[in-house]
Amino acid sequence: MAPTTVRNMSYGFISTAGEIGSSLAPYLNRIEDENMQKAIIALLSVVAIIFSLMAPETYGKSLPQDLDDFDSGPFVAFLRKFSRFPKILRTRTSNSEIQKSNCK
Repeated sequence: MAPTTVRNMSYGFISTAGEIGSSLAPYLNRIEDENMQKAIIALLSVVAIIFSLMAPETYGKSLPQDLDDFDSGPFVAFLRKFSRFPKILRTRTSNSEIQKSNCK
């Protein structure tokens, strides 16, 4: 699960994708080949299933408060194993440590 800011951004992205799909849906009727229409809908359904399987399990878990508690899910964890990019280490610092470093 993701913190509120990430969930809101994800919701906005999904809403935009839905609006694009709603805008393109009438053009699907213009395709004369009925089998092609069915194939396009089936392909989009398979893509939606794949995206839903990439999501982390959320049953019985509390909502995270910040990005340090973010669970990106099993698919992203699998991809990170083969990533060529260096992993960014996050360190937790308290507000007092930040204020001390700013005062110097």
